[in-house]
Amino acid sequence: MYAVKGGIVVDMRENLEDGDESTDWGNFVVIQHDQRHYDKTSGLWGYVYSMYLHLSENSIRVSESQHVSEGDWIAQTDDTGEYSDGDHLHLQIVIHHLSGRSLEPFTLDSENNSRNPELWLKEYNSNTSRMVGKITYSDGTARPNVIICGAEKPYGGYTWSRTYSYSWANPDDYYLENFGTVDINPGIYHLYAYEYQIPDDVCGATPLIKDIGWYTFSQNMTTFVGLYPVYIPLP
Repeated sequence: MYAVKGGIVVDMRENLEDGDESTDWGNFVVIQHDQRHYDKTSGLWGYVYSMYLHLSENSIRVSESQHVSEGDWIAQTDDTGEYSDGDHLHLQIVIHHLSGRSLEPFTLDSENNSRNPELWLKEYNSNTSRMVGKITYSDGTARPNVIICGAEKPYGGYTWSRTYSYSWANPDDYYLENFGTVDINPGIYHLYAYEYQIPDDVCGATPLIKDIGWYTFSQNMTTFVGLYPVYIPLP
């Protein structure tokens, strides 16, 4: 597991055995990054943090107050913490108007201050593109539980994204989006909006809400779908 950007390690824990569920997040690292980002809630320039959760016991290769660079190997993933049900990395990006915040105790308030981490990750390579968008009700309110499906012309490519559906899934302070993804193969895609149904969340298997139209995805570029001032309203 590698640092997504350069910054200072402000909080960490690595002494829990693999599989230990005695704490919420298990072993973790929190990095306060060098860059700043506008925080719409406070109206101030906030500090950007990244959180790496459910890490392996004694695998962390950095220490508190250490400065790390983008791409530095900082730990290994595993299955520690109550909210983990298998080996994986839980990555969160958090914006907070104060520096030096910690995960435990919860001065970072990560769930209320989180952002979509995909919008902060680099593409896998420079040959792919990304999408950021917003789907709303007719009154302009963000609509949760919508599946955005894409059929590439003539075939294959991007599959689907889901609009933010939980209270801790917050939009970016500039984009105000409610879905976004990276690493889309460049091409021309026909996008559709479907109602999310569990477990039938495969494109075409859920009720169609709206034909969104055709969009072009270009190499190393971001395509905006229904963002201000032209959000896509649904009935």
